[in-house]
Amino acid sequence: MLKNREFLRLMSARWKVMSEIERSPYVKLAEADKKRFDDDVKKFGKYESRQRRYNKSRHINSEILGHNNPYMAGAHQYPATATGMLYNGGF
Repeated sequence: MLKNREFLRLMSARWKVMSEIERSPYVKLAEADKKRFDDDVKKFGKYESRQRRYNKSRHINSEILGHNNPYMAGAHQYPATATGMLYNGGF
């Protein structure tokens, strides 16, 4: 399987050695696609990608980590070992 760069290199070399007659069907397709694109831009407006915004204020709810959570019950009682430090916020 070819990597993208290798594939593009081969296609570029092949395109360069093609005659105008061999290229003409592809040029016609490209022109038709350009016309379709321009018509779509007129009809729908130009598409502009937007940078995704991630919620920077995401945080773990204190109730999840708090003493009200039955899964974390007694976690504050662990000794100062790796497990205790993990649950007590030592890491």
